[in-house]
Amino acid sequence: MIDRESRAFHEDIGFGQALLVEMAKRLGVAVPNIAKTYRWACDYHGGLVETAPAYVPRNWPEAA
Repeated sequence: MIDRESRAFHEDIGFGQALLVEMAKRLGVAVPNIAKTYRWACDYHGGLVETAPAYVPRNWPEAA
């Protein structure tokens, strides 16, 4: 059984993988395995939001 209150869900998935998925999407890079585990974790947890992390500027990477 996976602990849904674990740091892995709230930090590693919710921040780390969310950031990687969003960066890849904006750069046009395919990351199918990362995206798949991210979607699975969001569905399994039942509380993670599948949106860009709030700390990523809306116009990134153009703003860089």
